[in-house]
Amino acid sequence: MKYRFFAVVLAFLACSIGQSAQADTLDTLKPDHPRVLAHADDFKRIAELVKTDPLANRWYGEFKEISEGLFDQPVAQYDLRDGRRLLYESNDVLRRVKSLAMLYKIEGGQRYLDRIWADLQAAANFKDWNPDHFLDVSVMAAAFAIAYDWLYDDWSDAQRATIRDAIIRHGIEPGLLAYEQKSWWTRTKINWNQVCNGGLIMAALAIADDEPELAAQLIDKAVASLPISMKRYAPDGGYDEGPGYWGFGTSYNVLAIASLQSALGHDFKLGEAPGFDVTAGFPMQMTGPTGMAYNFGDGKAKTPRSPIMFYFAKRYDQPGYARFAAEHNRGGALDLLWYDPTIVAQDAQAMPLATVFHSADVGAMRSNWHDPNAWYVGLKGGAIDHGHAQMDLGSFILESQGVRWLIDLGGDDYNLPGYFDPGAGRWRYYRNRAEGHNTLLINPDKSGGQHRDANAEVTLVGNTLEVDLSQAYDAKAKRTIQLDAEQDAVRLVDKVRLDEPGDIWWFAHTRAQITLSADKRSAILEQDGKTIRASIVTPKLAQFQIMDARPLATSPNPDGQNPNNGAVIKNSSPKAHFVLRGETPIYGEPEPSETIRKLAIQIENDTFARIEVVFENAD
Repeated sequence: MKYRFFAVVLAFLACSIGQSAQADTLDTLKPDHPRVLAHADDFKRIAELVKTDPLANRWYGEFKEISEGLFDQPVAQYDLRDGRRLLYESNDVLRRVKSLAMLYKIEGGQRYLDRIWADLQAAANFKDWNPDHFLDVSVMAAAFAIAYDWLYDDWSDAQRATIRDAIIRHGIEPGLLAYEQKSWWTRTKINWNQVCNGGLIMAALAIADDEPELAAQLIDKAVASLPISMKRYAPDGGYDEGPGYWGFGTSYNVLAIASLQSALGHDFKLGEAPGFDVTAGFPMQMTGPTGMAYNFGDGKAKTPRSPIMFYFAKRYDQPGYARFAAEHNRGGALDLLWYDPTIVAQDAQAMPLATVFHSADVGAMRSNWHDPNAWYVGLKGGAIDHGHAQMDLGSFILESQGVRWLIDLGGDDYNLPGYFDPGAGRWRYYRNRAEGHNTLLINPDKSGGQHRDANAEVTLVGNTLEVDLSQAYDAKAKRTIQLDAEQDAVRLVDKVRLDEPGDIWWFAHTRAQITLSADKRSAILEQDGKTIRASIVTPKLAQFQIMDARPLATSPNPDGQNPNNGAVIKNSSPKAHFVLRGETPIYGEPEPSETIRKLAIQIENDTFARIEVVFENAD
């Protein structure tokens, strides 16, 4: 009897603890809907804003016009378009739900509600939301959360039950299982952690009054997991996966925090994570005067257009973030939700012309913040220890006259065999190797060209960026880049010392037309009607070569990788992505049509080299 008594006591205590945790988590839950991201008054405010504010009015007109095209898109289908991911469908559903729900909340119209329901009904009947690629689950869960919460009073009881059951069956329950099994994304620092936790938190908050126990369990697990990835922002807000993935991961981080705030009145102090308050400065500094992003790693050079810049501006009293978004964004649903013209109008603290983000070990310099023809340099250091990293330590990009002269190629097709294999597989592909970047290559062979355990610290002194590359090679190596605005030039100096004679290569990729001088010690780059000159200062006998952006003879050259000659990577999702810029995957997009060539300098069989190249605007 006493054992049965103890069992009953333990069961009672477990139940009490569970109820206590539930009460602690949800005791401030806003009882009515909407409560995820927005309240009813927010939509009333937006409806008035689009009538009275010129920017909001223009955005809304364009937003409504383009959203009309969403009616022509097919209803959600269980289609793994690339053989692995349902994510394209999940993103399309989220885009349509968010856009059409915003239009419905502002002006009504049964057709918006009917089109949303068509997607929800179809996706609710899927066999699952593809938990093997859990991003797909979380993004679809976010879509269902917004649809359930924002339109709660507009659904019938039967419709609400269908949406709620799908959230639980396809979202919450697989999520709780993933936490229980300690799935890799629950423990990683990369963007998956933010996206998966963010979508699930939104879903849990949407149904928290109907399923408080499940919701509380999920929120507790997600709130415990999310800080793992948020540590990457410390101390200064940088993001080592680059500005594109900053937009993807940080957007869902903000969606989670903003949803907790709107639904519970607090965010469990997640927004106080070191560096998070200043991280919106990262995409600003990583955007050149051309408006393109510094797309290191697997990123794309798209202009950052994330509505979360408005969120950061208001929460952390940084009007400069809002002004940047007002200048660059296209006015999607979340732009309208978070845009506040009074913040945009406030005086903003001037951004520095040069900076280093030590959290990512990447630096940027520019000659002017307001001149589209200004000089801009980005320099990459850091580590090669995460899924989207490449062997790009020491690589740099260069802009002037409104042209990006020296480029980063970004990522290749994610479905290439072994593309994310941290062993040898990833480093077979040109775009991931050192030779595929604007950096040094020493004694080329089949390896990737830099040591995988290397770390390269970037430092800034005045108008000079410096990176120590010694850990990347079997050599002492240092690169410095100086921006001399008065001389209208950028000076790059590499110092390399080997223990024994070897070959040193210097590379710089470009889409410009290249013309070499007779002595091959200078090169004229021509693009978009503009010209720039690159000149070798030292070594005295060195010459430029023009090479295709292809693997060297000593390198692997597997089939299927981008040939960098104007070919297009498989575009599995050709639909317009303007509405959801921050949360759209950045792979599988077309390349610009220009053939890519590269300048090269080769120092053969030597133990020391000082390579100095000067870039100047040419008449």
